[in-house]
Amino acid sequence: MEELIHQLGVEWKLLIAQIINFVILLFVLKKFLYAPLVKFMNMRKEKIVSGLEKAEQAEQAFEKLQEQKEQELAKIHKQAQSIIAKAKETGDQKQQEIIAATEKRAQKIIDDAKSQIQAEKEVMIKQVRSDIADLIAGATSKILEQEMTEQKQKDLTQKTLKVLKDTT
Repeated sequence: MEELIHQLGVEWKLLIAQIINFVILLFVLKKFLYAPLVKFMNMRKEKIVSGLEKAEQAEQAFEKLQEQKEQELAKIHKQAQSIIAKAKETGDQKQQEIIAATEKRAQKIIDDAKSQIQAEKEVMIKQVRSDIADLIAGATSKILEQEMTEQKQKDLTQKTLKVLKDTT
């Protein structure tokens, strides 16, 4: 075996020195490179896990805020519907009041017009009666100037009654 190792060109001294150098290199790499690298990777892993937890918490908080927002919007929508319904009810009530007041005023105007027409009618009837009385007086004076026969008296009375009936 020694011969085989020698034929391969391996020298024990050199091989042991290389093994020692390799172990020293491993120790140095582990101490100064691998340990800080593992430490850095662990810190990075913790930061990532912490970031993921914070993101999950933020997402939960966001969902909670969304729910609150939707509840508030529903509440506001309900209040708006209530306000609209009240406004419509108030508007309808005001409309009914305005219509009633308008009808009342119209009826008052109609009643006043009827009263005025009645008053004017009475004034006109008085005027017509006065005119008829004047006509009758004038006719009577003309008739008195003529001879008054019984027949003329009856005709005059009938005409006067007819005129009076027509005016009322």
